[in-house]
Amino acid sequence: MQPDKDLAEFALLGLKYNLLRLEQIVTWADDIIAERDNPPNWAIELAMVCNHEEACSILRWITGNAEADSAINLVGGLLRRRWMSNSLTWHDVTQFVWSLLYGEFANENDLPFIRFEAGYNLLIAEEEFDQNQISDADMTALVDEILMPYDKYQSLLPTWAV
Repeated sequence: MQPDKDLAEFALLGLKYNLLRLEQIVTWADDIIAERDNPPNWAIELAMVCNHEEACSILRWITGNAEADSAINLVGGLLRRRWMSNSLTWHDVTQFVWSLLYGEFANENDLPFIRFEAGYNLLIAEEEFDQNQISDADMTALVDEILMPYDKYQSLLPTWAV
């Protein structure tokens, strides 16, 4: 089982970048309450949230030490799972990468997800696609290559997130 802090960081990123819904985070809190004899106060608070801002605030004050890159790897695993199930298009992935790098919530602490220069390369490739320099198949292959390293993290995804 993964530490609460790692899952909280994952949930925070998932909410921030619209990869997870509030209902999924509440389900996690409900599961903790049901499974533990003495659930933490934050789980009780989180189970009753009504909006993203409230949930993000609670997730930020969950204590503990998050394992380096654990949350980022889970986000990558979630993207990979959705990509492989055809729930995401290459355009969706480029939108996510753009949000991560330049969007309203862009934060350099989230950038290890783009530990490869592939994130930037993907955005450049999208421009080339827009200029008819590369094909849809090329974009699909590039996204598949970028998300491939996160394949191994799909098995670590919590059930409430998939």
